[in-house]
Amino acid sequence: MMMMININNSLTKKTILTMAALLMMIININATFALGASPLKMEYASLPGQTINGQLTVYNTSDVTQKIIITKSDFDMDENQENMLFLNDEDESYAYSLQQWIILPQEDIIVGPKEKSVIPYQIAIPVEARAQGYYGALFVRSEPAPTSKENEQENSGVKIVTQIAHLVLLEVEGSIKDVSLKDFNIDLSAIDGSNTKTPFFDVVVYNQGNVHSAPEGVVEIINSEGETVDELQINIAHNNVLPQKTKTYFSEGYVKDLPAGTYYAVLDGKAENGQQLQGKITFTIDRQGKVEMIDKYIGAIDISSLKGTAQNKYVIFQTALAILAIFIFTIAFVAIGRYCIVSSKTFSKKSFYKFFRKK
Repeated sequence: MMMMININNSLTKKTILTMAALLMMIININATFALGASPLKMEYASLPGQTINGQLTVYNTSDVTQKIIITKSDFDMDENQENMLFLNDEDESYAYSLQQWIILPQEDIIVGPKEKSVIPYQIAIPVEARAQGYYGALFVRSEPAPTSKENEQENSGVKIVTQIAHLVLLEVEGSIKDVSLKDFNIDLSAIDGSNTKTPFFDVVVYNQGNVHSAPEGVVEIINSEGETVDELQINIAHNNVLPQKTKTYFSEGYVKDLPAGTYYAVLDGKAENGQQLQGKITFTIDRQGKVEMIDKYIGAIDISSLKGTAQNKYVIFQTALAILAIFIFTIAFVAIGRYCIVSSKTFSKKSFYKFFRKK
């Protein structure tokens, strides 16, 4: 059985997709049973033949006792990383299946009102496990746990029950990490739908390896004078792209309040294996604030060449100061020298005249 959860945000393209799913289901009972869980995602790295001990904490924030049901599944993402897919049944055709190795000591627990409970689990990695990534999920679902017929009658009706997914990402050491930059774009649609003064950037990467990766980076905005005027971070939330998938990361924030002129957006990113993800976009802003992309390049960037204008101006300024200082020093030295010579001659004449007067 496969369950698909659409996690694409239609309100804004900037929203960075997370790997945690929060599901709500309506069932035929009366009051609300509030359930919380932490953490929503865990990442492990281990060797074949080892056993990992993990735990999940669940919180009953309601005023009634709850029965917590624990189930396991695999998870995957669609090609564009917009829809999360949960594979509840073990599927041998899924190359990254983890649920077959997850051991649950218990499949349900009772949690009292305003209490929490720890759910332990193990991941038993076979000795023959391949070096790659594996992806599973633990689902915790609340159900009413009436302690008497009176409570059962009181709790009858329509009730919202929460189901939460705890994602588990496993890397068996020796995996192949290979992430490349597929595209680098400037998004000219601001929050208000216009393309005035508030562009942001999206970075499209392809994971051609066999394990998840969380590339990070920064987009540096440089003006025509070679000065850095803004910096936008990429993937500070450390979201992963799964193997053989393409994922789009959006810059954290917008470019704001730039005067009219030509600008360079330089991407300096890096994958976890040290691979460089670099690109450059040239864009302009006119006096009305309209943004237009002029040029785009994907590949290694020599950022020092873009900053050369500012550096050259600085060098010229420093050189001019040095020349001016030498000139002033020279003038002062010549003036003092001439003064000393004139003073010396004047003294000599006066001394000679006084000498012969005495004689």
